[in-house]
Amino acid sequence: MRRKLSPLLVISLLAAATGVRFYLALHASYYLAADASFDDQLFLNYCTHLLKGEWLGPYNNTTLAKGISYAGFMYLGNELHLPYPWLLGSVNFAASVAASCAFYAVYKRRWVQGVVYLFFLYSPLTLTAEYATRIYRNALVGSTVTFLIAGMIGLYATRASVKKMLPWLLLVTGVLPIFWYLREDSLWLLPFLGVGLFLTGLKILLADKRRIMAVLMLSLPFLSLAATTQLIKAQNEKHYGIALVNDRTQGAFGRLMERLIRIKTAERDDAKVWVSKAQLKKATAVSPTLRKLDLDWIYHGSPWSSGEDIAGDIIFWALRDTATRAGLYQDARSTENFWHQVVTELDRGYEQGQLQTKQEWYLTRTGDGKKTGDLPIVFEFIVAGMRHTIFYQGFAQGREKSTGPASLIAHDEKILRTNLRQSKVHWATRLANASLAFQQLLVKILLPAAIGGVIAKFIFQIKRRRLKELFDYSVIFFGLLLTYFVFLIGIAWFCSWDPNRMVVFMLTYSGAGVIMVQFMLSWGLAGWLTERGKFFDDHQTIEAES
Repeated sequence: MRRKLSPLLVISLLAAATGVRFYLALHASYYLAADASFDDQLFLNYCTHLLKGEWLGPYNNTTLAKGISYAGFMYLGNELHLPYPWLLGSVNFAASVAASCAFYAVYKRRWVQGVVYLFFLYSPLTLTAEYATRIYRNALVGSTVTFLIAGMIGLYATRASVKKMLPWLLLVTGVLPIFWYLREDSLWLLPFLGVGLFLTGLKILLADKRRIMAVLMLSLPFLSLAATTQLIKAQNEKHYGIALVNDRTQGAFGRLMERLIRIKTAERDDAKVWVSKAQLKKATAVSPTLRKLDLDWIYHGSPWSSGEDIAGDIIFWALRDTATRAGLYQDARSTENFWHQVVTELDRGYEQGQLQTKQEWYLTRTGDGKKTGDLPIVFEFIVAGMRHTIFYQGFAQGREKSTGPASLIAHDEKILRTNLRQSKVHWATRLANASLAFQQLLVKILLPAAIGGVIAKFIFQIKRRRLKELFDYSVIFFGLLLTYFVFLIGIAWFCSWDPNRMVVFMLTYSGAGVIMVQFMLSWGLAGWLTERGKFFDDHQTIEAES
């Protein structure tokens, strides 16, 4: 009989690892682009207005352009008098605990719980600059996705008991609105959540048809999201006069994006260009209202172009700038009415045959379409995303520095209670990079082991005729796998307009995939190793399993 590990020793080791992880977070080199008024600084501006009790501030073309979650996060830290690194470190710690508890709910093994906790605590995503030390909304992607996936696993595993199920349900209910309004592309996780909640409810009813109330409770996450949406709309209507969450991808301007992208022209399409000068020319031919804007300024005078077509979705930011020069974006209602009139005129042009629709595939209403010839480059982006999310390619921290006006950076430092102008790299950053390098090597071992583990799990379960257990195992693993590829396809589809920035784009946007891969690796290994009772039995766990 092997000696079991001392609980005190294990707890001490985990506590020490947690302390080191917090130390890495507190001494990391945080930075932001204070001159990025549409990105990093925009969220600090939101936060500044929230702290002044001004909601999101005076109305302009950026006020309702992005989600509120990250600004709310920084606002909370300031109100709690917590430095940004402490708050972010605490959230990542809590997400690691949630992931470990979800695996314990399934496997009832303390060693599984401990290993999963460390795996997520030192997640490469929470160590690399783009998702760890940049003051940007990506910093919350890892924790929110971890909370939601862990919540769904825990919910599915504890469905037999309302008492045990309730904490997981409340976790998903509370985090879903935060995740949803963190970015504008949160739709990709909805199928995983929807199917997971549906199957959980179905399993509950199959076990006991009288548990209707438990099934109805599963609607709480979507009710929470709907209530949050209505609350944000109500606040925006109160302050700006329009009941929208986002006036860039929603409302009349969102419909305008859809109409412009789909205009067919006689010219050869450039896959990089979402809306060309030729498309705008055809649009102005049928829209007297759009002709009121000086669209020529976009190409001759603006910082967006030197006369050439504008690639990607940048054209829509340029359009909003043009509208601002014409006196719009001072009042939300009049701006919304202006774009509504343009959309009405474009729709009339489509109806009368003056405008024709391009024959392309579209994933989203406000995104660009693709033709068959565009698919190879989309595939290349997917492969690049897999390299980043599976092998942590390009992950590092400490290279970037804050940019922008010194006075603005100083203002942001006061809000965040954090130094954003470190003159030299702290040794903690070197330790974080060493951890990343180690994990880049480790994953090359874990990946084939996890794949083998999934195959072994299937063989063991089929041989032992545990088909119900195999179904539960498969639901989560293949649910994660399909969601991962849906996510990568969506990101690659959006980003493929600029192949020259493939590495930068996929590194910036594919972070959530790292978390899904971590869950799949953990799921494959834990599922297989817990089958092999002779290697991991009760004598090797920290405490007796119930």
